[in-house]
Amino acid sequence: MAYPFGMDLLNIDFAKLKKILNPVLLNRVMIAGVIGAWLIIFFINFHNGTFDFEEAVKNTGGLAWYLLLFVIFISLAQKLMRIFWPKFWLLAPFLPLRKWAGIFVFLVVCSHVIFKILLNSLGTDISAIISMTFSTDHAMIFGSLAFLVLLPLFLTSTQWAVKRMGFKAWKRLQRFSHLAFVLAALHVALIDFFSRGEIEAGPILLLTVYFAGYGYLWWHKLKQSKTMAH
Repeated sequence: MAYPFGMDLLNIDFAKLKKILNPVLLNRVMIAGVIGAWLIIFFINFHNGTFDFEEAVKNTGGLAWYLLLFVIFISLAQKLMRIFWPKFWLLAPFLPLRKWAGIFVFLVVCSHVIFKILLNSLGTDISAIISMTFSTDHAMIFGSLAFLVLLPLFLTSTQWAVKRMGFKAWKRLQRFSHLAFVLAALHVALIDFFSRGEIEAGPILLLTVYFAGYGYLWWHKLKQSKTMAH
């Protein structure tokens, strides 16, 4: 029987697959991929000697959003799989990618903000930049709050910061990435709400899945603790 791409799913060499899914290799692929994607965004928005800042804002916002989704939902998926299929290991090699994905979220958002400032021709007018940043235009206030939450996470993304803070304190701080996700989802969902009254369904659906998933994890943990108490 012929299999797609020559793969027999019943006879996969999992030892070889684990070697292919090496976290170091995956990290390098992801870093190269994100840098490549950003460069593509930069160069495709040049048209006849001019730069399309509006499209660059949309493209960089989309790239940052998808990276943040990876960071949040790979963790949720792994936690759920531990409950429903404890021996499932396929997600584990991707977990170390969260660090670099999180770093790139912040860096791409920085370029997103810079392109937005240039699009609005604000230059170095600090008061105008602050006014835009915390306005309801394109639900900027939610995006700006997400950026402020991501800032300390980015600044503490080094091993030096982990040692200085202690792992437990550092881990608690990193959990604020969930708050950044919620704020970013509101930014994306309401981007046209204040101007045209439209709401993007995708981010709302993702928020629903997120809260349902973590709600189940909370319920499962509570159930286990009650069982152990008896």
